[in-house]
Amino acid sequence: MLAQLDLRTTTGDAKPLEAGTEFPFEHTEDGTAVFLTRNEDKSLRLSVRRPARS
Repeated sequence: MLAQLDLRTTTGDAKPLEAGTEFPFEHTEDGTAVFLTRNEDKSLRLSVRRPARS
């Protein structure tokens, strides 16, 4: 799976990616999702989340 995240608005301006901002990057049919998050120290975090299994 290859995905690209466009951090630009429809006018071409950069979208703000301030501390605490989270973007859903990609998701699958089973509910697994990848998120891009800006941390308080302005670093970027890529995280994978899976739905709870019963």
